[in-house]
Parts: sequence; C-alpha cells; structure tokens
Amino acid sequence: MILKIALIYRALAAIAAGLLLSACQSAPKLPECTDPIGCVTIPPGEPIKLAVLQTLTGDSAVIGEDQLKTIELILSRRDYQLLGHPIALQRENELCTPEGGANAALRVIADPQVIAILGTTCSGAAKTASEIMSKAGLVMISSANTAPALTSVEGIQGDNWHPGYFRVIYNDAIAGRTAAEFAIKKLGIKKAATLDDGEFYGQQLTSVFAQVFEDLGGEVVLETSLNLDANDMTPFLEAIDNADAEFVFMPITASPATRILEQVSRFPNLVDMNEQGLTFLVGEELIADDFIQAVEENGMGV
Repeated sequence: MILKIALIYRALAAIAAGLLLSACQSAPKLPECTDPIGCVTIPPGEPIKLAVLQTLTGDSAVIGEDQLKTIELILSRRDYQLLGHPIALQRENELCTPEGGANAALRVIADPQVIAILGTTCSGAAKTASEIMSKAGLVMISSANTAPALTSVEGIQGDNWHPGYFRVIYNDAIAGRTAAEFAIKKLGIKKAATLDDGEFYGQQLTSVFAQVFEDLGGEVVLETSLNLDANDMTPFLEAIDNADAEFVFMPITASPATRILEQVSRFPNLVDMNEQGLTFLVGEELIADDFIQAVEENGMGV
C-alpha cells in the first residue's frame, strides 16, 4: 500500500506542477492561448477536473479499487483542494478491456474541462484509452500499466505509446526478465511453459519471459493462451503434462488461476514432479486475500 501511495503521489504531483506553472504565469487579463493542443481556463471557484479510469468490476477490480481508494485518500489529505480550487473526480470503469478503455476515455473527453486522467489499471484498456486521450490533448498517468509497448521496449519507442502518456511503475520488459532469471538461476528450471489470457498485458509479459528464458539456456516447451470462460482446465494441463514442463509462468487473473490449481491434482505426473509438484509463477494481480483464500492448500508453492 505504501508503494502504491508513493506511485500515485508522483502522478498527482506531476499534474499539480503543470497547473502551478500556469498559475504563476496568470495575469489580470487572460493571455491568448497559443498552445497547439489547446488550453483549459478554470474560473475562480470552479473545480479542477480529473478523471480516474480504473477497473472496478471483474477479477482485476481488486487492483482498480485499490488504486481508486488510494487516489481518494491522497486527495482527502488535501481536502480536495489545489491552487485555491476544489478538485472534482470523474470516476470511470475501464473494464480491463480495450473496448472498456476506449468507451471510458470517450466519456472523459466529452467534457473539455477535464485536464488529466489517472489510470488505467489494465494495460489493454490503456492501449485504446491513451490514443484517444492523446488526440484530445490530455495527460494520462498510470501507476499500474506495465506492458512494454505502452512506453518503450529496450530503449526503443513502443508501438502503443502516444504523446501525453506516462507511467510511474516498472516496465514488464524488466518484470519478464526478472521472472526468467528467477526460474533459471534460483530454481534451476530447464523446461518452462507460459500461459496468458489472450490480452495485451499477459501476451507482452509472457513474450519477454520466453525470450529471456531461452537466451539464458532454458527451453520453452509450450506457449499458449487461455479461454477465460472455460471451467475445465484439462486441455491446458494435459498439454503441460505432454510437454514435460517443470515450470509454468502464468500472469493471469484469479478465477482461471484458481481453477488450474484446483484441477492440477488430477494429473499425478505434475503433482509428483521433483517431489514438489509443478512450479507455478503468477503475476502481481494474485497478491490478494481473495485468491489466497480461494486456493487454500492448492496454492502451496505458488
């Protein structure tokens, strides 16, 4: 929680700094706006409008709600005031999907007085929302998006970066490398499988993992995507068994991860492997009480 507060503080501080520069340059008569992306005039007593795009329903809501509550906590410490103006939040649910991100961003830019967006939770939602935001001349700062292509990949501008988009969290080019190094150097894994949810975030992260894992001498024996609506995980677990994988990297959400861990006991070869069972490495989305309570003893060793 302390880390999240610090990250969101950075985002809010960046917005406040921009507003402060404008305030310091104010004059009795407003100057003509010459900025190519336009200007927002906030009359005395009128609110500074910020939009919050977070995932507020579904598996990733635990992260989005945490983000929203942290933003509200920080603003409450300022009594929702900045530079003599009240702060108004427009809260939008981006649904953790590209379509949800686009729709939420369109609702935001419909109000020309909104100056910035805090969000999104999910990288897939940011992929579309950031493009819409950028064309409207806004600023968008995320403390949760980690997909490399949103900013840069190994120092090269990402395919999905748009002017005005920033993040104050690590890049999955780092996270994927760290996961691969942990598997090879710490656990001694030789054969690994990857599982993503078919979405932007998971695909980018598993791709980085697979590349680094093989660069370090490991073998990726299976790369697959999951049908999130499937209740029966047998096809995936059979593929893991047949591929002779020792390790599965699966940055997926809580519901499918829970079903996999509950059903892996049907496969004795996977349970008995190396006397410890198949090793799973999951993403930060599953650092949540609900997931831990759901998997119970099935989560031992994850």
